[in-house]
Formats: sequence, structure tokens, C-alpha cells
Amino acid sequence: MAISTLATRMRGYLAATHFPQALTMVALMTGATWIFGGSPVAVIAVLCASAAGQATVGWTNDLHDAGVDAQASRTHKPTVRGDIQPSDLRTPIVVSGLLTIPL
Repeated sequence: MAISTLATRMRGYLAATHFPQALTMVALMTGATWIFGGSPVAVIAVLCASAAGQATVGWTNDLHDAGVDAQASRTHKPTVRGDIQPSDLRTPIVVSGLLTIPL
């Protein structure tokens, strides 16, 4: 796979997480854990768990809505732009979902 293709796919995966919203939620959860006295281990665990959970939600949303997004010509969506295929999201959804649980 060419580097530009890999970079496009990685941007697609990141965009499919609904990155600005996901980052906001991760920052709020991590910050709240720190502010309310969470240990460093707890802060890191919340950071990882909330990042994995937000990725799961975003990727699931893009997988579920890929057809509707294409019909509506939502070209800002990575599955419509062709950065990633909807089927490319299945494995990351399972992995991030499974990581969220123990974290």
C-alpha cells in the first residue's frame, strides 16, 4: 500500500470517529477524573477507555449510516469520499469495543 493511500485511510478512520466531538468527550472525561482526584492510573485508564468508547460510537455510526450518507451526497463523510469502505470499519469497531470494556 502506498504511503499516500495509507495516509488517506488513516485520515478516514480518524474522521469516522467524529474527531472533534470525540476529542471533546475524551478531554471532559479525563479532565473530570483528574479534577476530582483520580490517581494517575485512573486518569490514564479513563483517557484510554473514553477514547476507545468514542471511537466505537463514531465508527459504528459511520458504518450504519454509510448508505444514507452516500444517497445524501455527504461528501464530508470518509465512507462517501472513498477514504475508507464501510466494511473497513467492522474490525476496528470490534477491537475498540472490546478494549472499552476492561478499561
